[in-house]
Amino acid sequence: MCEGGQQEQVSQVHAALTFQERFYWAIHNKDSGLYRLDPFSFLITGELDREYLQRSVDALINRHEVLRTRFSMVDGGLRHRVDERVECPVVIKEVGDTGQSKATECAEQFIQEVADRTHDLSVGPLFNVALIKLTGREQILVFGIHHLLFDAVTIDILFREFWLRYAQFILGYEPKVQRVSVRYAEYRLWQEKTHRLWVERHRHYWVSRLSGGAAIEWPGVVKNATGHQQECVSAVERSFGETLSAEVHSSARRLRTSVSLELLAAYAAVISQLNHQRDFIVGTMWNGRDHAEHSDIAGYLAHPLYLRVQMSGEETFRQLLENVSTEFRNALVHKDFGGVCTETMDLFGGTLFQWMPASELGVRLGTIAPGVDVKWFLFKGRMNFPEKFKLILYVHEQKNDIGVYVRFRPQFIAGELVERLLIDLEAMLRRLVRNPHARIA
Repeated sequence: MCEGGQQEQVSQVHAALTFQERFYWAIHNKDSGLYRLDPFSFLITGELDREYLQRSVDALINRHEVLRTRFSMVDGGLRHRVDERVECPVVIKEVGDTGQSKATECAEQFIQEVADRTHDLSVGPLFNVALIKLTGREQILVFGIHHLLFDAVTIDILFREFWLRYAQFILGYEPKVQRVSVRYAEYRLWQEKTHRLWVERHRHYWVSRLSGGAAIEWPGVVKNATGHQQECVSAVERSFGETLSAEVHSSARRLRTSVSLELLAAYAAVISQLNHQRDFIVGTMWNGRDHAEHSDIAGYLAHPLYLRVQMSGEETFRQLLENVSTEFRNALVHKDFGGVCTETMDLFGGTLFQWMPASELGVRLGTIAPGVDVKWFLFKGRMNFPEKFKLILYVHEQKNDIGVYVRFRPQFIAGELVERLLIDLEAMLRRLVRNPHARIA
């Protein structure tokens, strides 16, 4: 994976992290200075042109400076610098004629090596690419990216551009590498310049709103568990199926809301019943590209949101949905570019609700060149997990289905409790979308 990649040492001066990057740094809290990359993989049927593959990678790196970014400690704080040029040769790995099942197993082992390999943040590139040749005409293309470089929107941006660029090369075009509307360094500078104004306008809201707030408290949580947290991460998933998913979409239209807010309200209702809490904070993440000129920036721009849920025990689902919607809108108006979330990490309670909308990239994947089909390759091995988190619940929207995927630390939260959470969430959602005026209790 790009071990041969070299960077020219002509770099921008060290610059401060954004508030989003500081939040990420706070939830990981690494002391060793060594970090892992997150793997993203595509299953490809057909032969890729290796020259155009490399040129597509080079074009992506040249266009997005976040892929040329590395980090180092300066005066006790993490800062970033961007190299003007970075070389990242695509590594080719042959698994040999071992049969289909054995070849896939070998590929997954290699992807696991990508996820497990440690990297020094001060030494770039923090972005790697490898092509694994399976049997027949199948291949797996693996990208390893450090999470400080991306959020969910960035993944869409990078891979949409990558496959478009490859298709253009195949068709004989020589597209110029166009400059993004706003460079990531310019975004950081914009945030620094607007910080004082943010404090004047919004900090009071968060200090007042969070006063007296409590984190989610899971029943039976082991508060002083020991062990190597990075290796002790389990996963559970559940699909709602086409029928319930269609009912959720239909209910959202009737109630003039979004599917994500419906799921968030149902999640809050289940948390309240499981934990016997009436007043608690739900932590989530949201796209930080609020200005049109920021829409094509690749980087870690997603920012945390605190949503305070206060329930009487008498409300209907419709009333809870309205309360959660109002809380969400206010959180967006006062979105945290002042570091309040980083200062009050304990309110996250090690728990995150993450909505994953249907990916534009997922819609575009398919036949990207004559005789070449591409789709996501789902890797279910060990992945990186924030050091300070106990549970992250991902709700992902697919073509005709809504599913839930939970990653959690079993030394803190029992697997049986997580299973119950998902069962109760589906049951709550099924009951409430059919009769939103029914009392939750």
